[in-house]
Amino acid sequence: MECGHGGICYECGKQIIASDTRVCHLCRENISYILKLDLSTVYSNFIKVVSATFIDFESDEDDE
Repeated sequence: MECGHGGICYECGKQIIASDTRVCHLCRENISYILKLDLSTVYSNFIKVVSATFIDFESDEDDE
């Protein structure tokens, strides 16, 4: 999430961005993507991203 908040599982994050609100559960900022991280691979300041899910806001506007 662009706001930097997390602490939820990837599946719950996908449910949030599939909902109508698409906002962070802590600060209520809009969510444009979520990342699935592998925390067992932390090396210095780097964390392995296993998967990413993005929202295409332009395709939402086309549906209206």
